Amino acid sequence: MERPRSHDRTERLLPPRRLQRAALRRERRRRRLARAGVIAVALVALLLPDLRPPATRVSLVDRFLAGQVPFSSARVQDDPIGIHAAALPVVEVPEDTLVPIGRVVIPKMGLDTAYHSGVHEAVLERGPGHWPGTPLPGQPGNAVLSGHRTTFTAPFNGLDLLVPGDEVRVESGGRTTVYRVTGTTIEPEATYPDVVLPQPADPAERTITMFACHPKGSAQQRIVVKATAYDDPRPASPAAGGE
Repeated sequence: MERPRSHDRTERLLPPRRLQRAALRRERRRRRLARAGVIAVALVALLLPDLRPPATRVSLVDRFLAGQVPFSSARVQDDPIGIHAAALPVVEVPEDTLVPIGRVVIPKMGLDTAYHSGVHEAVLERGPGHWPGTPLPGQPGNAVLSGHRTTFTAPFNGLDLLVPGDEVRVESGGRTTVYRVTGTTIEPEATYPDVVLPQPADPAERTITMFACHPKGSAQQRIVVKATAYDDPRPASPAAGGE
C-alpha cells in the first residue's frame, strides 16, 4: 500500500479550519505559478524571432489591413528613411509642386510609376523619391531611389523578386536609361546609408540604387538593390514624367 506523503499526514492532524487555510494557500500558489507561466510564454513570443514557416506568418501590415492594429503602427513599420530623416535638409514642399520628374519601370515587378524629387514623407506617400544630392538617373554616378514597401502606393513591394540580370528602365530629362540588376543586400537600419549613397570609383559609371524597408512589415532593416546601366540612354516615351 502506498505510504501517505508527509504533508498529507501533517494535514490529517490539523483542525478543519487550519486544513482549509492550508488548501487555500496551495490553490493561491498554484494560480501564481500558472500566471507566471503565461507571462513567461508571452515574453518568449515577443522577444524571439518568428520561427513559423513564412507562409503562416501574419505581418503587422496584414493585421493593419484587417483592422487589427491602428494605421500609425503599420506606418512606423514602413518608413524607408527611418532614423536618418533627421539628417535630411528641412524643406517645405507645397502640395502643388509635388510633380513627377520621371518614371521607373521594372517589368519583373509589374511596376510602372512616376517618381518625385526628395525622400521626405510627403514625397514618398506619392511614390518613389529621388535622394537629393545624388545624380539623376541616367547621369554618371549612383542615382538613389527610395520607396514604401507595404503602405501608401507600395511601389517597392516586390524588390525581393529582383535577381541579377533583371531590367530596370528609368526615365529622366526626356531620356530612358536601361539598367540591369547586379545584386541585392540586406542592411541594418543604422548603417544602410553607407551602402546606398556611395558613388562609383569610375566617374563615368552609371548606376542606380533602390531601397525599402525589410522584411515586409518591419523597419529594422533595408533591402538594397543595385543595378548598372548597360547601354546608352534612349529617348523616353511621350508619357515620361506623367502620373
